[in-house]
Amino acid sequence: MKKCSVITIIIALAAGQSSGLTFIGPPVATLEEGQIGIDGDYTFTELDIDLAGYGRLGTLEEVELHSLFARFGYGINDSWECFARLGVAVMEGSPIDGDVEPAWGIGTKATLLTQQNLKIGCLFQIQWFKSEDELSVAGLSGDSEIDMYEFQVAFGAMYEAYGLQVYAGPFVNCVGGEVNIKTAGGTRSPAIEEEAEAGGFLGVAFEIRELFNLCVEYMFTSDATGLGIGTTWLF
Repeated sequence: MKKCSVITIIIALAAGQSSGLTFIGPPVATLEEGQIGIDGDYTFTELDIDLAGYGRLGTLEEVELHSLFARFGYGINDSWECFARLGVAVMEGSPIDGDVEPAWGIGTKATLLTQQNLKIGCLFQIQWFKSEDELSVAGLSGDSEIDMYEFQVAFGAMYEAYGLQVYAGPFVNCVGGEVNIKTAGGTRSPAIEEEAEAGGFLGVAFEIRELFNLCVEYMFTSDATGLGIGTTWLF
């Protein structure tokens, strides 16, 4: 029976002051050449957003970002695949009470080395989010639009044995963008400034009655942790 990734449902939770964490998954290609995979993922992240510009510095604290994506993947060849994400997201918290807004992303991952049950690969993904609300931060107040992006670069290995797939590796996570605030004196656009954070991830996937894979992933940086849970239907 041929197996391929068709639908994945992911829940990722992150806590602590951070620049956001997003589910990574196996850092190797999982689609064969010409294969199409359709995934779905939900992510919750809590983060502080540092702003800089116009001689001012402020922070949007404890912003909660909820995002829901459909991910469409395509196998360029047996060792390389790309994907696009389309979905919605909402930012909430004490300084923000935004509405549901469109969100999107792109990414790619590749298998660099295969040796028996061991695969080594890398992944890059970037997501864009936006939110509209009335903000007051660093002495600036008015109707605002937040345009934010998040990208991750990961490198890791996956080992398969006894029906289990175990994967792990390091990653770098970064957030950027700008906040456009309409004030009486005109529109001000302080930048979102977040330093890149290094972290690690560890995950395991196992088959349940030849129907689907259950995937559990743990992520961490110096000031944040994350948990991802996913299912992948097999046929």
